[in-house]
Amino acid sequence: MNETEDKNIYFYGAPLVLFVCYDKTVCWQHPQTGKSSGETDAAIVTTHMMLEAASLGLGTVWISYFDTEKARELLNVPDNLVPVCMLSIGYPADGFRKNLTMSGNRLPLNKTVFYNKYSDGV
Repeated sequence: MNETEDKNIYFYGAPLVLFVCYDKTVCWQHPQTGKSSGETDAAIVTTHMMLEAASLGLGTVWISYFDTEKARELLNVPDNLVPVCMLSIGYPADGFRKNLTMSGNRLPLNKTVFYNKYSDGV
């Protein structure tokens, strides 16, 4: 494995990795809490990119575990931009099968969907 391949293992061999950030100087701020909408907005945008990639037959991996400061330095990211995730995009490998381990572990709807008020699902 050469140096380029070694570094690419963190991106699952994807030929494209998008570094998703938001600009903290232009985000909407909640008037009561002061909380920024930036992280939520970036998550929405990333989800839409994943859906569009899937519609084109591409696979994606959302990566949120990375060294923010190293990424900032490597990509020359200014202080006003806040990193949220990296999105690896590429064609799935030959023989790729979706990981279905979570599908059998889903909670029933009465534990996750509530009407009019929270309930413990009883």
